[in-house]
Amino acid sequence: MKIDELAKKTGFDRRFIYKLIHMGLLTQPARVGSHQFAFNDRHVEVLGKIAQLQREGSVPQSQLKDAMQPDAPKANKKEPPSIDRKKQIMDRAIALFSKNGFENTKLSDITDSLGLGKGTFYLYFKSKKDLLIECITQLTSAVVERESWEQLRKEPDFIRRQRISLFQFLKAFPTFNGIHILLATSLQSDDPEIVEKAKGYFKILSGWLRKDLRRAIDDKAVRQVDTRIMSALMLGMAQGLGTLLTINPENSIKQGMDAFMDVLERGIVLTKAEQPKVTRWDVTDSSDLHVQLRNVLFDENPYLSVELGQGEVRVLTERISSLQMRKSGDGYVAEVSMDNGEKRVFAVDGKSVLSGEFDYGVYRIQMEKLSRLAEIPQSEKMSTELKPR
Repeated sequence: MKIDELAKKTGFDRRFIYKLIHMGLLTQPARVGSHQFAFNDRHVEVLGKIAQLQREGSVPQSQLKDAMQPDAPKANKKEPPSIDRKKQIMDRAIALFSKNGFENTKLSDITDSLGLGKGTFYLYFKSKKDLLIECITQLTSAVVERESWEQLRKEPDFIRRQRISLFQFLKAFPTFNGIHILLATSLQSDDPEIVEKAKGYFKILSGWLRKDLRRAIDDKAVRQVDTRIMSALMLGMAQGLGTLLTINPENSIKQGMDAFMDVLERGIVLTKAEQPKVTRWDVTDSSDLHVQLRNVLFDENPYLSVELGQGEVRVLTERISSLQMRKSGDGYVAEVSMDNGEKRVFAVDGKSVLSGEFDYGVYRIQMEKLSRLAEIPQSEKMSTELKPR
């Protein structure tokens, strides 16, 4: 392209463009005639970077050569784009963004701390905002190492998959925690592009958890749950655990993982169906002494063994509402009220032992010395006293 076209495309006048060539900041254009020269896209790119420098840093013309030093061929310091250099810039940016915040971090803070010219920065990123967006994009891959994703896909067990991913998350947490906090605040940014990128980061993290939960539900390893809410809860727990391990280094990752998995596997509160029934009993002996017990057993069994004709019946303790003992001839019988309202009389061995727990320890009594056993209603408060009457 000719000089006039270059000037129109970049917004710089001809005189300034020729001055940049004289300073060595632009390469000489190709000669295409005795008095004609052709400029190319590289000239447009360098002029664009100069414009960016002037917009962001108000760099005076006298300092342009220093700022654009890597782009000046005369200085012979231009470096080719490097993956290592890009990562170095991103790592330093994440550290500074996390420490000072995005708005309070200048490009010069990043480049000066690395000993780079701003021209080098513009080889990799268009602007500070572009750098932040790139950091967000790369952050998801930093949370779980690439090699672990294949291991996760092949692992059939839900809990083991969660242990693998949680270990990777906690191991990387100190590195990305600051930028993670910044991303949380970025959700309130006035820049819609940054907001969408921040949302995308959280969606990717919770999205993998949702997918894995659905897989576990299909495998009948996890009960039906709202995967969107549950994945957010799991992510929140992992982040809270990462923070705890950061401020309390005496706790190990293994301790944190064990606690996390215990909550995941067992939950915190049992459902009513899962809760064991704790039945309380009022026991009265033949001297009319009352004792209130829990977990009553007969001869250490959860049933009362009684005679029925020539056979034996094992009456489950949980089915008994009350039991009244009385002597019958040379033996003993128990008048039993069942939980369905039915009443039966059974012959019992007077030497059998009833036992149960109370606040002083374990209470034991032979059936022949027992007068009455009655279930205490759940609504009634249990007493710890021994009550003679």
